[in-house]
Amino acid sequence: MERSNDTYIDVGKRLKRFLEEMNVSVADLSAVTKISEKRINEIIDAKGRKMTIPELVVLQERTLISADYLAGTTDFPFPFEPTEDNKRRFADELNKILKK
Repeated sequence: MERSNDTYIDVGKRLKRFLEEMNVSVADLSAVTKISEKRINEIIDAKGRKMTIPELVVLQERTLISADYLAGTTDFPFPFEPTEDNKRRFADELNKILKK
């Protein structure tokens, strides 16, 4: 099996769905991740290059979005059970980060 040197993954659709489901704006995500709004919109709209592995790592570390979810290997965006309580807890934690 030949290995690809491609270090990008296409996560735009899943990232957009996550933002919509969690009622998080691109501006909020940018504030938390320090990835520019322009770059996040490029990723979501599939314009320009796809998300890099370092961007994926930052996104996962600062938001708790599962890399497996973004890569399309699971339908659960969190590394924990996607209950309403956990979604609410995530939204609360995100708001705390944004207020700092």
